[in-house]
Amino acid sequence: MIRDIKVKDNKLVYELTCNGCLKEFDRPAKKISNTKAVNHFCDDPYKLRKCQNLYKQNTSTQCEFKECTTLVREHNKSKLCTVHRKGTQYRRYKAELYEKLGNKCSRCNWFFNILHRLLKRFEVDHVFDNGSKLRKLSSTHQHPKNLLKYLLNNPNHLQLLCPNHHKEKTNQLYT
Repeated sequence: MIRDIKVKDNKLVYELTCNGCLKEFDRPAKKISNTKAVNHFCDDPYKLRKCQNLYKQNTSTQCEFKECTTLVREHNKSKLCTVHRKGTQYRRYKAELYEKLGNKCSRCNWFFNILHRLLKRFEVDHVFDNGSKLRKLSSTHQHPKNLLKYLLNNPNHLQLLCPNHHKEKTNQLYT
């Protein structure tokens, strides 16, 4: 943290406090960049990593996912570590995709109930049987986020099927 600005030997000098160990030190103004970074640590290269780790421990909280012990920075809005944040995004995109496709099997109207957490029960089917071609074009085509983009550009090209009807349709194609 910047405590004060003073002139020392006709040069502008900042009086700083290390964010990690809270030791006070001076630094010439030309060594401080004009960027938004406000983290200042000791000049000693042997103490630098230690001070950065102290700062990280003091400003971090634990991931809010049950039984996860990973530290998360305090400015992280979701309060989840990278692994759990990506997992929740995946489930959110999948639920949004199912909602846009009607939350039911397009053949038998088997209804999707989000309370029962049956996100794995439905299978997304390409109506015009071009799924293999699209997978060859993009290795990430099957991710729900990419399927949502595809659905926006190509409405009525995707449908939800229950596992039984998806297997039945696939067997009809390849027999």
